[in-house]
Amino acid sequence: MKQNIDGLRRLYSQQMEGLAQPLPQGTLNSLPVWVKSAVRISVLGRMGEPKEPFLYLVQPEPEVLFEHLMRIYRHLVERLNAPVLIVADHLLPKYRPLLVKFNIAFIYKNESIYAPELGLKFNRLKRFQEDRTIRAENKKKALTPFALKLIAGVLTNQISPEFTLKGLHETIQREGVEVSSSKLSLGLKELVAYGLLLSEGGGPTRRFAKADAKKTWEKILMLQLASFFREVEINFVPTNGKVLCLAGETALAQYSNLAEDGVKTIAMSVKEFRKNYEGKKSQIPIDKGYASSIIQIWKEPPHLFAFNNTINPIELFFSLKNHPDERVKMALDEMLIPYGLVKKEI
Repeated sequence: MKQNIDGLRRLYSQQMEGLAQPLPQGTLNSLPVWVKSAVRISVLGRMGEPKEPFLYLVQPEPEVLFEHLMRIYRHLVERLNAPVLIVADHLLPKYRPLLVKFNIAFIYKNESIYAPELGLKFNRLKRFQEDRTIRAENKKKALTPFALKLIAGVLTNQISPEFTLKGLHETIQREGVEVSSSKLSLGLKELVAYGLLLSEGGGPTRRFAKADAKKTWEKILMLQLASFFREVEINFVPTNGKVLCLAGETALAQYSNLAEDGVKTIAMSVKEFRKNYEGKKSQIPIDKGYASSIIQIWKEPPHLFAFNNTINPIELFFSLKNHPDERVKMALDEMLIPYGLVKKEI
């Protein structure tokens, strides 16, 4: 009866013991011999009180006639002090509709149960199976890193106030960044869904437009953002001739009067990081004047919509928004002034 008990456990995991025990001898002494010879009866105890019956499972012999099964069920219901379920696994399939018709409680494998006394009628018990796999997921849907980058381009006026998918795709390609049209389309649809972009039309001719900047900014501040970078500290920076993208407080110093603290922060993509650091045995000395460097590994290309190889102000703001230093907070306010935006406290 393992399958039957598994099915019941999905419904009564906190009330029912998991092991079935044979019915104690003498319990059914008053029943006719023909009844006792036609069925096998097991009892499931109550959780914490295994001697207290919670359910009785009755297994009829395969050859028992339906009329006899009805009479057996009535006898047992009258004499037992807990609900009775007929185990229908080995009965003829045509009997199951009759069990329902004559209001006889039964369970079939771990798939279905009919028990009016218990208020149960399910034909797919597996729907109630507890999912024991470990899952890690956000409680709220978060704005993706690519959508954040796109709206950053809009708010810093690097994307035209009105544009099409094709036009924006060409603009991004001119920046030397490879992004597929499908990914771009999904990012734009996400912004429209959040009310951060306006749109008109559909298909290839669909047009997008910048919404009111202040209202858009207020909406973004209220949104949950998916993680868009991680940091590592390192004692060298690559000198392969590629211009590095500044980030963190190093970038904020370019947009405000914040003084640099001697720790250089650089942003690079996952691909760039793997190319320059992972598996490298040799170490290249860092730029003179810096004691150490912080590498921010961004999920999306940091150079896209950057200003003078400095991460764009919107993404920079969200990367430092929770910084505890008052100097940094004042510098963030200063950085947002040219765009008419305010670091509103939520």
